Amino acid sequence: MNSYQIKTIKNKLARLRDLDECYIIEGAKEHKYHWYPCLSEKEISHYEEKLGIQLPSDYRNFIKYIGNGGAGPQQGVLPLAEWPNLRIQEAFEGEWQILLEQYEQDLKKDRALLLKYHSTDLPNRIPLADLDRMSTLSLFRLCDKYNIPLGVHEGEEYVFYPDYCEKGELNDYAQQISWPSQRLKGYLPVISAGDAGNGVLIVNGYNYGELFWEGLDGNFKNTRKCFLELYMNWLDNNLANFEHINLLLRTSLPVDAILQAQLYYTQQKYTIKHVVASIIGVLIPEGLDTDLELEWLQKQVDRWRLEQKESTKTSDSSTSNTKESDKKEEEKAKTEAGRAQDDTPPQDDDEGRGGLNPKGFFDFVKKIFD
Repeated sequence: MNSYQIKTIKNKLARLRDLDECYIIEGAKEHKYHWYPCLSEKEISHYEEKLGIQLPSDYRNFIKYIGNGGAGPQQGVLPLAEWPNLRIQEAFEGEWQILLEQYEQDLKKDRALLLKYHSTDLPNRIPLADLDRMSTLSLFRLCDKYNIPLGVHEGEEYVFYPDYCEKGELNDYAQQISWPSQRLKGYLPVISAGDAGNGVLIVNGYNYGELFWEGLDGNFKNTRKCFLELYMNWLDNNLANFEHINLLLRTSLPVDAILQAQLYYTQQKYTIKHVVASIIGVLIPEGLDTDLELEWLQKQVDRWRLEQKESTKTSDSSTSNTKESDKKEEEKAKTEAGRAQDDTPPQDDDEGRGGLNPKGFFDFVKKIFD
């Protein structure tokens, strides 16, 4: 991370803080767009040596040059901590290794459940020898072909039925399973998602440097991004939304027209009307119906626009006064310099041109004749 990147991140966050006056972005009411103090190289190295790991460079530079936690995605970035209950020193086995093992286990469970409740239906359709050779997914398809009803059996549900999942489509399977918590190791919680869990960074083993979302329900999803990439996405997306609405507010468009606009990034937990209110520094009263709310917000925007115009006039006037004052000071300085030059006694030509002074020569001749 170079000095330009550091300056860019700090400037963007400062701009977002100026626009989001009411802290409507998730987590902003807590961190208020501030970071905790950075850690020194000595402190980071001590942490790494103690746990026997090497932090990913993008995250390491962030806590060294930006801040050790604070403003960031979800509820914010967590400060670096030891997390004694986590097995950070043990290597993460790899997303796909765990996924394949879980896949095979779930297939075996489904097969056992299918044969348990349809041990008579299936042999009537196909020979037992063929039944043993058929895959679990093929058995599900066979049941559909012969209209053998499958469903929940005494509270037991199938993992792969009715949605089949081939080995080449493990991404779909990964979305619907809960990862066994005992397999989660070699990671460090770096982002707080509140009641939804944490964003965790793999710092040891496979998928090193990648950030996962860990749900409290055991769900474990790879973002396919490193820490800094995810952080910049959060910062840039929110800033783009606010700058877009800020530009519309500085036109003469009525509020109802602005509310028809589209946010560039709609994954955020706020609406356009809340962005409008936050930029102009007001909170929308609760309990107003749609028409009254729109009328109230229009009045607030009109007031804000008038204040912006007055502020611009004051700024222009101040700039003009400053320029006029500078001009007067310059003219005064020139006048004083001219006066000083007039008051300066003339120099002899002996010093000025290296020749005789005419007045001195006349006095010399007069003395000779006298």
